[in-house]
Amino acid sequence: MPLVIRGNTTLDRLKRQICASGRQFYEGVLDAVIPPRCNFCEAPLETAKLAGLCSVCEQRLVAEDRQRCLICGQQSDHLAAKSPGCPKCPPKRLRFDSVSPLGTFENELREAVYRIKQPGTYALAESLAKLLWTRHRDKFLKLEVDVVVPVPMYWSRRIRRGMNNPEVLARRLASKLGTNVAAGLLVRRRNTLSQLDLSPNKRFENLRHAMRPAAGYVLSSANVLLVDDVMTTGATCDEAARVLKKFGAARVDVAVIARTEP
Repeated sequence: MPLVIRGNTTLDRLKRQICASGRQFYEGVLDAVIPPRCNFCEAPLETAKLAGLCSVCEQRLVAEDRQRCLICGQQSDHLAAKSPGCPKCPPKRLRFDSVSPLGTFENELREAVYRIKQPGTYALAESLAKLLWTRHRDKFLKLEVDVVVPVPMYWSRRIRRGMNNPEVLARRLASKLGTNVAAGLLVRRRNTLSQLDLSPNKRFENLRHAMRPAAGYVLSSANVLLVDDVMTTGATCDEAARVLKKFGAARVDVAVIARTEP
């Protein structure tokens, strides 16, 4: 039988929020028993911190407070709330509905994103997800998310890396939202070229038809929160959103740790 993911009822969301509160309570007890260290600089934490980071690292990782375009997620003085999009948006309308980044891909946040791409950095990835949740909590709750979906990694890359860090981020956000995570809903069809050396147009071409929905899932007018670690042109999330909406999603919003700037 396929797993049908529909728009949740109010009772469904209430049950999941209660479960999430219980998990957070036990995490607090564990921190009290085992004195934690900062997941970024590894300094001892004098008091248990929600995100597992010392005050200095937390401030550096979330230092910026700039207005961002609601559509592409880039810094902009344009009042995107009054007119969707901004001058930095791609000429072709992106197929996701909004982007919520923790910050700009620079300085300590850039280093943190590079770190979580390495094995053994699960705790840091969770810390970044908690910071992302803290920054956008009200927005995420208003989205009434039915399922959280990580951007998939091609199977051979996942074996080499040992984990797919968007999946770690997605699981933490789903826990906070009290909703489901569908880590296997999107599948990479092929091992695409690295996006690093490609022009913006080539990046979109590189990702075209690179993903498909997995068998065993059915989206039925669901609100999807799509999760990735970093967004540059938006090509990866654009292709993922195209597949999810074609598959039945009513809305696809994106959460990322870092957003690059031109």
